[in-house]
Amino acid sequence: MSDASANLELPYILASQAQKEVTHNEALQRLDAAVQAAVLDRDLAAPPAGVADGDRYLVAAGATGAWIGQEGRLAAWYGGWRFLAPRAGWTVWVADEGLAVRYDGAAWTPIDHDGLPGVTGGAPGERWHLAAAEVAKLAGIEAGAQVNAVTSVQGRTGDVSVTRSDLGLDGTDKPSFANLGLAVLSARLANATVKAVLLYDTAKDSDGGAWRHRCRRTSWYNESLSTATRGTTRDFPALALIVATQSGTTIYDATDPDLPMWMVFQGGTFRMNYSANAGTMCLAARDGLLLIGFGTSGSLGVTEIHFLLDEGRYNQGNAIQKRDSWAGLANRNDAGTAWVANAPLFITGAVSQDTRGIAIHVAAEAPLDRRTGLPRPTVALATAGGRSVVLPDGRVCNSLTTAAQDWVGFDADGALYGVQNGNAGLHRIARTWYQAGGFDYDTIYYGTVPALPNPNVARAAAVPGGVAVGGSAGVQFVCWPVGSKARGMVAYVGRTHATGWLPGDIRGCWLANSKTADRSVKGNALTETGLLSEAAVAAGAELKGYSGFSAANYLSLAHDADLDFGDGDFAVLFWIRMSANAAAETVFERDSSPTAQRITVGVTAAGMLQFATDDGTDAVTSTGPVIDDGVWRHVACVMRGSRQELWVDGTRCDSDDATAVGSLSNPAAVLRIGLDVAGSAPLVSGALALLRVTAFAPTPDQIARIHADERPLFHENARCLLGGAVDQVDAVAADPDSGRVYFATADGTSVFEALRRVDFLDAAANANLTSGVHKAVSAVRGGYAIGSAAEAVAWLPARNLREELVASPAGVPPVPAFRAATADATPTDIAKWPLAEGRTVLVEAVVEAREDVDSPTERAGYVRRAVFHRDIGGNVTLAGSASGMDLHETTAGMDCTLHADTAAQTIDVNVTGVAGKTLVWAARLTATEIAG
Repeated sequence: MSDASANLELPYILASQAQKEVTHNEALQRLDAAVQAAVLDRDLAAPPAGVADGDRYLVAAGATGAWIGQEGRLAAWYGGWRFLAPRAGWTVWVADEGLAVRYDGAAWTPIDHDGLPGVTGGAPGERWHLAAAEVAKLAGIEAGAQVNAVTSVQGRTGDVSVTRSDLGLDGTDKPSFANLGLAVLSARLANATVKAVLLYDTAKDSDGGAWRHRCRRTSWYNESLSTATRGTTRDFPALALIVATQSGTTIYDATDPDLPMWMVFQGGTFRMNYSANAGTMCLAARDGLLLIGFGTSGSLGVTEIHFLLDEGRYNQGNAIQKRDSWAGLANRNDAGTAWVANAPLFITGAVSQDTRGIAIHVAAEAPLDRRTGLPRPTVALATAGGRSVVLPDGRVCNSLTTAAQDWVGFDADGALYGVQNGNAGLHRIARTWYQAGGFDYDTIYYGTVPALPNPNVARAAAVPGGVAVGGSAGVQFVCWPVGSKARGMVAYVGRTHATGWLPGDIRGCWLANSKTADRSVKGNALTETGLLSEAAVAAGAELKGYSGFSAANYLSLAHDADLDFGDGDFAVLFWIRMSANAAAETVFERDSSPTAQRITVGVTAAGMLQFATDDGTDAVTSTGPVIDDGVWRHVACVMRGSRQELWVDGTRCDSDDATAVGSLSNPAAVLRIGLDVAGSAPLVSGALALLRVTAFAPTPDQIARIHADERPLFHENARCLLGGAVDQVDAVAADPDSGRVYFATADGTSVFEALRRVDFLDAAANANLTSGVHKAVSAVRGGYAIGSAAEAVAWLPARNLREELVASPAGVPPVPAFRAATADATPTDIAKWPLAEGRTVLVEAVVEAREDVDSPTERAGYVRRAVFHRDIGGNVTLAGSASGMDLHETTAGMDCTLHADTAAQTIDVNVTGVAGKTLVWAARLTATEIAG
């Protein structure tokens, strides 16, 4: 074997060689010089002065001094000069000239882009036309050229427009193809009988849509193209718009800006799409399975279309008329001759064939369908006779209620939500409930905590952390925790007001675009004394703020038992803008005359926020920061058990022991806003908005979310109300990519991000929407599809291909690893994991130790598990004791434990080493949160 490598001449370490590190280090220096080669200069014949380690040069002809005889080689300084002989094809960047040179076997020459084969010359500003095979040669195009790559794919021609083509290969920060992208897709499909729309993104399928490329054997893939019921491309679209109408269901290719038809399922008797008699239709799709539900008029059931299996099945209306397509989906529009009666259906045994809502969920533990290699879905149906859930094993579980249902939907964890016809509540069914057989439901409505307004709920959509609801009272956002729903939150949005978040057992919501109205279900209206000022919280904003308080101008509420909290939890939340003040001012006070049990919130003469409680004997005052800076700030005054807390802008500023404070109930107490009960200390320097009182202590996470979601409402031009002139919401859709929620009404569609409306879709926003009566909506990838009384309209944003190509999928967070050392047998913490308030976690620690020597004689390995919790306002606590196993241990007395550090509020890994020996420890922790 040679003593060096063939290409870079890296010296090998020989078996008999002494001082092996010298050879190893020499090889590293050669790699450092040759890899990603960039030299400072290529015109010098003599070594320059003042060089630094790593400086590289190409030696010019006529070399002198230390470079004699090294012409053409790469010279690198590492305390002395080292030389690398180039090989043909090596490329080096020359910094002082700003160009790349290539070694051709004899000399270094600049790279000539104009000589590349397959690309004709063109000055900047000219248009280039390349065959598809030549597109890959774009690396040779000069900066500034405009490129139009024309390729032919399955009979269609697509233009990719590039207005800047600096390729970024020269070491500069010029972007590559900065404007390469796809234009906005905006299309209108005229049809007055649109029943449902669905944007089906196959990238969200279990295999990322790869099933689309396993369909070449199917009948529909091989059927004739360019017909009245088949488009010009064979593959199922990566992004499909599906439109259900009175005359049939059509799939459009939403990857094409022209939105061409891809496939049509005609309606009619004994056809797969039996839509002619349907009063309502609904759609759902996942993993190549398309479900079409028919309801209201007749009992038409559900059509199942399996693209990968090349099968179609439908219910005509009763058990005898179930039919199955034996000839494949190419015969989807056959009026009966290609059907087989009494064939088995996946969806069978539903409580009713009158289907008004469909949802598909694929559980992480779902078994694979051997025919497709994809997981079997769970399907939920909302019918005229109740709810049915078809489990992956084919079992059908029906609801105990037989009332008509209008909508069903799954959240990411598989919990099922539902809306009952004519009902004011939102229903929730846990996974374990619907998996067990006949199932009941939990509900949130106007009589629960939290509460929805009394009018009917119509439609909903699951969103991260909750559900977005629409009905006759406008919009409600619901945060429904896995544990007690009473610890959840709701927010109401209508055409005239928005409440912000209402946590827990809300007792009043005031100053929500009204001086006196209580927007909560309690209806505790205030009384205005004098005249207060109402103005937008910022220029162009829809939310109103209230100011002008004085001894003659304030708000009040007579005694109301809803505000008698006893010695229980409560909170007062509001937004305040304070200018500089010279005296103490009152925001909120509940007290009697003479004073007794009272709650007071105000601002000191120094501009500091204060929250005080007094049971008539003992009092506690919590003090916050100076807030008289003219900025809107969110404040939360919280009594949580024995702790009194003051929060500003989502951060806890003070927490005081309130153990001594007893009941705060006062049968004579009145509430005043902007003035204390004694008639002094008016809020002359402040403005207020969104004042809420609840018999509940919001969690730290909730307080942070309330601040984060409501803060954008105080920006200039912020919209927070339902758009249009109609309160009734008829359809709801959530975009899993952008987080936006769409609420369709008979006068346009409002689009929200959190609590802020970011768009209103009507003819002014999209000329294709000629009708404001929006009946159906779907959203994905920042785009939407709307079904109106006159058309179906699709809109997708422009796409920057460069951005799409460099975007990386969300990574999996690494499992935290901790390392430390012990020098003796003293117990030592080697890892500390902070635990937030209100959290419960199951922790597993895998710990390994070894003696820190070349030949260790001490080793140990442990696995420890334990459950820790930290109550709100409490300490980290170990539940029971830690358990686990000793994997190995060389010396008795070595140990590993998990314990709680109540000073640092952390979960600690504590180890015991060996006296007189240094051990290196590594711990890897995982925590499974037990949701509340």
